[in-house]
Amino acid sequence: MNREGMVALEWRADFDVFVESGKASESFLAYLERDSSAQAAVELAFKAQAAAFDEAMKALRAGTLVSPSSPGGERKAELAATMATALREAIEVSPSERKEAFREATESVAESAGAVELKEAVDDLQNAVPA
Repeated sequence: MNREGMVALEWRADFDVFVESGKASESFLAYLERDSSAQAAVELAFKAQAAAFDEAMKALRAGTLVSPSSPGGERKAELAATMATALREAIEVSPSERKEAFREATESVAESAGAVELKEAVDDLQNAVPA
């Protein structure tokens, strides 16, 4: 997402954190509240994320990411179907609801599986999204 010209220079780092994690300081939220250009930048970033998840979902549905005949394939196919359903549902809600749901889900997974494992899984998902 090209934020040049849409987000004031002093808020670009906060913008990146917000778009990537959903976390924001009160002062950044106040800035977003009063700056329509920054709001548009957030919307564009969220739309880009939704499009990336949509592409991953299409690949999962097409079976290009998982082969049930490969070792552990049945479990992978089951996981792919579960993830596709979750991603499909995530795309259908508003960006703010999606961010909150992702935040809650990642906190829960990080508590049980660990932050490093969660980061690896998210990286794997991101790398699976076609360019």
